[in-house]
Amino acid sequence: MPSTRKSPVTRTSPTAALDLRGPVRTAGLCLALFAAAGAAALALPAGDRSDVIDGTLVAETRTVAVVHAAGGVIGQLHVHKGAKITPGQVIASLDTKALDAEIAALRVRAEKAGLQLDRVRAETLAAGRRSGAAGAADTKAVLADRLRRIETETAGINARIAEVERQIADAVIRTAAGGRVAWVMAGGEGSIITPGATVARIEARNAGLAIDARVRLAHIAMLSPGATLRLWLRNPSDGPLLPLSANVRRTVQATPSPDASGTHVALRVSIDLSEPLAGTGGEFAAGKPVRFVLAASERPLIDQMTARLALIFTQPASAARLQEAP
Repeated sequence: MPSTRKSPVTRTSPTAALDLRGPVRTAGLCLALFAAAGAAALALPAGDRSDVIDGTLVAETRTVAVVHAAGGVIGQLHVHKGAKITPGQVIASLDTKALDAEIAALRVRAEKAGLQLDRVRAETLAAGRRSGAAGAADTKAVLADRLRRIETETAGINARIAEVERQIADAVIRTAAGGRVAWVMAGGEGSIITPGATVARIEARNAGLAIDARVRLAHIAMLSPGATLRLWLRNPSDGPLLPLSANVRRTVQATPSPDASGTHVALRVSIDLSEPLAGTGGEFAAGKPVRFVLAASERPLIDQMTARLALIFTQPASAARLQEAP
């Protein structure tokens, strides 16, 4: 009779449990790496390579011309070349002697016309009380005509007084910008200013930042006032990873025609930073090489992450490479 052999039964100790610590640690490490890579990727401005523009930051000197629309004769110059001035300060004043004499005479005429007006009104009221007297109607008609003439004359005198007062107020030439006087017209008292002539030029104190760059012809129309840029350093030392936002104030084309390649022009883009420079360690300053991209040309978030992650995992990861990658 064949013997039956029982296979050995492996017994599991009740104290031995499934160890998940290794897989959990691996998964956590992968998630942390993914999050760090995603944050580093999104720290850089997004955009196609063709949309990234290289340039150099420059301190923009803004010169403001102080003009006088009406012109006249200089009575006194109150500033000199090189003087520091504040907004609203008087640059020059015109000679108003003739205007002062005219307005004095007009006020005398206005006072006499007012007295005549009061007298004729009183006579008109008195004539109205004598309605039954002979010739009363003719008297009232004459008085009414005199009243109209005096009222018209008084209105004309008052209008001229207001005009002369305005001219006297405009004779004080002020500057809207503060800064340094770069140029002031020659001559002094008695010098004639033609209508629209420049009296002085002021170098604005709060000069802004601008970017000098070679820009593709296709991008010029996109760099219109109000357009939003993302700006970051091209060769940073220890500057911030995150780019700054800036708004285009204006653009000035430095060259009237495209360069030899026929695709680019030299352009100065004046910008207003939307974020304060505090915390940038002075990295964003005149003379620094920068790159910028139009915010409108940025790609969707998922495209940004996949493109950045591909760049990080396929090329050596270093701060310099991350900063230089658009």
